[in-house]
Amino acid sequence: MQFNWFHSRPFDAAANSDEKHVLILDSSFNPPTVAHQILLLSAYSDPTFNLTFNVIVLLFSSVNADKGFIDDENQRKRTHFMNLLAQSTIQQIGQDNCPAFAIATINQARFLDKARTIQQELFNERTEFKNKPIRLYFIMGFDTIIRVFNQKYYSNMIEELELFFKEYGSRIICADRYSDDQASNGACLIDKLSKDMANRDTADAFKYFQRYILIIENWKLADYGDVSSTKVRRLIGDLQGVGDNDALKSELQRELKTLVPDVIYNHIIDTVEIKSRQF
Repeated sequence: MQFNWFHSRPFDAAANSDEKHVLILDSSFNPPTVAHQILLLSAYSDPTFNLTFNVIVLLFSSVNADKGFIDDENQRKRTHFMNLLAQSTIQQIGQDNCPAFAIATINQARFLDKARTIQQELFNERTEFKNKPIRLYFIMGFDTIIRVFNQKYYSNMIEELELFFKEYGSRIICADRYSDDQASNGACLIDKLSKDMANRDTADAFKYFQRYILIIENWKLADYGDVSSTKVRRLIGDLQGVGDNDALKSELQRELKTLVPDVIYNHIIDTVEIKSRQF
């Protein structure tokens, strides 16, 4: 594992003097969408957390717990998307206000193993972390949390989750997807998760560890409920096959622009244009 630091500033010695807080967006970045960026920014700035994040990390795993390893070409594409998203997010936060910001690729699939590796690497890379407890905050969607509490990924789930949350100092930040105008509500989301865990016989484990889950309050996804990387990939495919139909091309480009940050959009359009000229 190696960190690529995009923005590195000296840590305020008075801030989080007892521990360091690291915000992590772990994603496939295939490609990143506006929902990814809004979720990251919302977690970073949520006043109910009462946290000052010292580091933001965009994290990509080259291996999937269910699908295996991702090939080198796709890894390069994802890394480039991460570079663009990092630049865009730093601009959104502001150079003067943004904490240290890095992208990283890891060859671990389980969050338990990711947490252990990140702890070790940050301790080795940053002198500011020496002899300081490191708290890791993983941003996750509802489905990812379900996988964290899936027994098939553990030999002893309770013991290994003890390591994840306590020994490796991990926390989960979550906002649910809503298709209407309702805002994310912590109590409702925890209840929804609890019911799902009960159906999977992991309710007791979830109840024991749910104190380590933070909910982004007043999170509204009404404008992003239909945003997904799958939809973006489908639009890219449509653009590649649109030919000389300028009206349809403009329509597809307008839709794509609503789904991804501007830097991602510009890169996709440039890539599509280059490929179209090759035929």
